Amino acid sequence: MAGDDRDVPIVPLTDDLLAVVLELAPDGMAVTDPIGRMVHANGRFEQLFGYSRGQLLGHPVETLIPATMHAAHRSHRADFAQAPCSRPMGTGADLIAQHADGTTFPVEVGLSPVSTGAGTSTIIAVRPLVQRRARDEQVAGDAAVEVERDRMALALNEVVIRGIFSSGLRLHGLLEGATDQQLTDLNATIDELDEVIRQVRIAVFDPRPRAAGTRTDR
Repeated sequence: MAGDDRDVPIVPLTDDLLAVVLELAPDGMAVTDPIGRMVHANGRFEQLFGYSRGQLLGHPVETLIPATMHAAHRSHRADFAQAPCSRPMGTGADLIAQHADGTTFPVEVGLSPVSTGAGTSTIIAVRPLVQRRARDEQVAGDAAVEVERDRMALALNEVVIRGIFSSGLRLHGLLEGATDQQLTDLNATIDELDEVIRQVRIAVFDPRPRAAGTRTDR
């Protein structure tokens, strides 16, 4: 895999909270640094593209699209960097992705820029287009409760997970250079976010009824 700007140090996202949020997402999710290199990816992202995490990190996102589209995508990425804004799935043109084995497949992509001390990083959510088509067909025949569960799960990924991840990424940047008291407060806030994420996951992805006072361990 060919890379660009490989001499610039890579700062991986190792904070446990950020990793937990990414893994909760039902879609493939990755984070790129200000120059477009992947610095984090969840398991679903690895499955979609057929690469291990080690093969993805440090490489430009153009690795995941056909070579004939690289120049155009770099231009689009430069335009996005000049005026970053959140772009939910389904609001832009569908893209063609390329698997590690060379096969291509249509996807829809959501983007969420996040300002950090090192510049603007971008949270990327990727979903195969076939999933959307299958979901649209399923909605027509599913019971109302199943449709609502699907809608809630997608809303969780589109709004809640990406929003909490953005907050966690900012908190992660504040940890460096903080005083002991600030570190204590920030870590307490991170623990609170972690608990919120756990409760949301239980409510949406494991909605089985529970006895009052029962707690599900992580």
